[in-house]
Amino acid sequence: MKTADANSGNTPKLTEQQYFDERKLLLEARQRGYQRAEQIITGGSTGALVLSSTFLRNFGSEAGLLASEWLVSAWVLLLIALFLSLLLNYTSAKSFNVEILRMDARQHDEKLPANPAATFTQWCGPFAALLFVVGIAALACFAYENAPFQLQQQR
Repeated sequence: MKTADANSGNTPKLTEQQYFDERKLLLEARQRGYQRAEQIITGGSTGALVLSSTFLRNFGSEAGLLASEWLVSAWVLLLIALFLSLLLNYTSAKSFNVEILRMDARQHDEKLPANPAATFTQWCGPFAALLFVVGIAALACFAYENAPFQLQQQR
């Protein structure tokens, strides 16, 4: 039997049970992918904030690095990405709860409840990833500006 990851256009129609089994596997894989992306944003933002603050504590006072626009921008972007990632974990779980309610309503021919958490999660996930990438880029600009070879040239 061919599965959903097969590239053939000649895949035979699945039975209802096979369809639901495949769909369940794909949904679980999608959820793991989203969770992993949120973990990367959360862990990466936290790590970048800790690393940059450690750098400042160790080298900032002697080089006068405390007032860098790149660093402040990076911290703001990374903190927002971290906040959104944490919020996305909550709204993602909320979205799945609403989808279960929608599935139950569909089975009983009832009115389907709205799922604003799904819309929020769909739009904010990529935005949090973008903020993370731009924050890391700003942190890289700060690091380049304050690299030892740059500091020696300024003296």
